[in-house]
Amino acid sequence: EEDHQTCRPVYEWCNIGVPCLLDNDDLQLSYERDVPETAAALKKDGMHVVNFGEIPCGSSRQFEKEEVVASAMFSVYIDDEHYGFLCFDECPKKRVWSEDTIGFLKHISKLVSPALIRKRNERVIQDMALTDQLTGLHNRYHLENRLNESIRKGRRIGHSGFILFIDMDDFKVINDGYGHDYGDVSLKEFAVFLQTNFSDSAEIFRFGGDEFVILLGGTDADNIYSVL
Repeated sequence: EEDHQTCRPVYEWCNIGVPCLLDNDDLQLSYERDVPETAAALKKDGMHVVNFGEIPCGSSRQFEKEEVVASAMFSVYIDDEHYGFLCFDECPKKRVWSEDTIGFLKHISKLVSPALIRKRNERVIQDMALTDQLTGLHNRYHLENRLNESIRKGRRIGHSGFILFIDMDDFKVINDGYGHDYGDVSLKEFAVFLQTNFSDSAEIFRFGGDEFVILLGGTDADNIYSVL
């Protein structure tokens, strides 16, 4: 999680007969509370290897909860900051980790960091391409995609929707009379107003300049009239 003190499983591969942790929506691990020894080892050495029969006392409850009898955990870093850890758990086998296996798993964990950085950068670039940088709203390119998707979905299920196009009156007067900085503030405040006054199901876009578009489902029609 963002506080770097708690985590939850994101991906998991299991042998047949081993329960999947991802099926448990309530599973959220606190480093200091649930696995204090692991937290200390990851902070100090970047890894924590637990052989069968050597489960630390402070972590025994969590190991039993996950039905784990041995585990090898390795820190994952992004830009030298601890992001999480890659965990290799053993459930049915009374495993004692060999040096060769630990070295192999440690090498795998090192490959995860650049993959995460690349994935994060791809997501940032995609967000920038679809987001208006001034207001933080979706931009007109995203609108084109979402509008086409909404039309196709509406035709398929027989539902209608609403498109609300908003053009701010006399915005040029604000820019010319008070300056573009004041105009930018006005656009930001208006974007906040739109986000505040429409339900979560509404999608709000900055079409360009002082123009905004709102996509609403049929159930949100009354909300249009309440705002206008």
